Order: sequence, then C-alpha cells, then structure tokens
Amino acid sequence: MKTHKYFQFCVSLLGIEPAIFRRFLLREDATFEDLHRAIQDAAGWRNYQPYLFWSAHGNMIVRKDDWLFEGWRYPLGEEVPLNSYFTVNGGFPPVKVCIYEYELGSWYCDVVLEGRVTLEERFERRLITGRRAFPLEDCRGMDGYKDCVQVARAAEMSVDPDFMDKDGMMLFLEDWRPDRFDLDAVKEPFDRGPSPQSEPWPAPADDFLPELTDQRPGRRARCRHVVQRGCIGERCGNEVVEGSGYCESHGGRARQLPDWVLADLPKIAAQR
Repeated sequence: MKTHKYFQFCVSLLGIEPAIFRRFLLREDATFEDLHRAIQDAAGWRNYQPYLFWSAHGNMIVRKDDWLFEGWRYPLGEEVPLNSYFTVNGGFPPVKVCIYEYELGSWYCDVVLEGRVTLEERFERRLITGRRAFPLEDCRGMDGYKDCVQVARAAEMSVDPDFMDKDGMMLFLEDWRPDRFDLDAVKEPFDRGPSPQSEPWPAPADDFLPELTDQRPGRRARCRHVVQRGCIGERCGNEVVEGSGYCESHGGRARQLPDWVLADLPKIAAQR
C-alpha cells in the first residue's frame, strides 16, 4: 500500500504571551514558499507583505520575490525545498528550527519541525490545531497589537453591543479578539489549499534616483546615497550592503534579526 510523507510543523509567534501558535502538516516535497503560504493562511494573514526565513544561527535562508529585495543574492522561497534544510533523521545535529519574519521588523515566528508523519492519505497540507488569534495584518507591529488588544478588551467588557472607541479602531478590528480561534472555520479553507495570491505592492516611483541597478559585471546595485553638488545630485557608485540600500561607507548594514530574537535563538533551539 502506497504511503505519503509529511512534515509536522508548529509555528509560534515570538514576543507575545500567552502563546499564539498553529500546528499543521505539509507535504514533504514542499518548498519554503509553500511553508510561507501555509503560515499565512493559518494565521489569517493576506500575503501582502515581504517575508524572510532565517536559520537558527541567524543566517538568511530565502526571501520573497519582491521588488524590495531586488538584487539580493539569497534564493527565492519557491526555489528551495524544505527537505534541503530541515533534517530529523539522518542529519547530525538535526536541523528542526528556523525563524519566519513577516511584515519586515514586525512579526517573528519560530518554525519547529516536530517530526515526519507517514499516512495513506494524500493531500497538500492539513491544519491540526492552534491557539489564540494572530495579530491583524497592518496593525503597526507590536505597539499596534497592544492597542488592538486594549480596545478589544474594552469592547468585551462593554454592555454596549455597538461599542466604538474614540479613535475608531473597532472599525479596523471588526470581530477580531485576541483569544479567539475557531479551528473548524480556519481548517476547512486551509485544508483545501493555498488561498489565491494577492497582488504584490508595486515598486515606488524613483524619478529622482533612476537606474538603481548597475549593469557592470560583478556589481548588483549602487548605493542610494546622493552627494549634493550645487543643484545636481551625484550618486555614490559603491555596491550596496545586502539588506540595506547603502554601501558600508554610508551606513549600510546587512539585514539581520533584531537582538531580542537573536538572544532567544539558543534557547529556542535547546527547547526543541
């Protein structure tokens, strides 16, 4: 009898207590793009923002196909199979953890491979369980999330069924509540497969600084720093630091995880 293999992942949002997580199965031959789409649908996010995956050592693994990362040498999520990174059996030490960054600088999740599952059924993915609501997309990061929780709590405590806060945030929250997670409601569309791709945000107009890509061999992009010479702006010709927009001389620094996430990586790896 033919069987099919799946990865079992648990994705937990970092920096928020009580824990917010989703657990699901994903086919073993899936890519990091498939993992990204699964996280999006399980969290109720809409795939509007850029994403990055990082190793448990703080090294970038893959990136989204987005104008923001134009010229970066890191591969796209759709180009890298999960089984080329994660190992449970046959690898030493086993690689079971990575970090998912979404809405750059806003949300970080630890993605833990809990094991491999072999089943007779064939499917693309399957949601198993979860707890609490992920933050709403575009809620302005952790500070915005705290404001959302405060307003949602006030609405729950109010006797007014049409409660409205003074800033009108309830129009944004609608029926979102931080402790609310309906497994059945999320599971049915999740198990059907990825939701339709949202249209990516267009690259911004850049009339003042045209031709960002330097075509000279061995070069990727030019530093965005502009030296003003009279009424004419002259751009620096140095190569940008990846993850920045500037060369090292003009303050460029390679993108990395924030210190509070980096500090937690050894603990996350040890616990798993």
